[in-house]
Amino acid sequence: MRAAIRRGPRSIDGYLEQLGLPTAGAIRVSLGVSSNAADVAAFLASADETYRDRNPDPAGLSPRTGC
Repeated sequence: MRAAIRRGPRSIDGYLEQLGLPTAGAIRVSLGVSSNAADVAAFLASADETYRDRNPDPAGLSPRTGC
């Protein structure tokens, strides 16, 4: 664990990889004071175009046993 911290992963996926945990991917959206309706619409359009009707492939992903 200390070695993983010293190497400093650049993302949560890198951190999970160093810990030997699988990652199934996720999307996080944060809205703030400067966000507006156009930002939300752009995200929804992108998510719709990219992920609608997409069949995820869980092959090779074992269940997580912890956080």
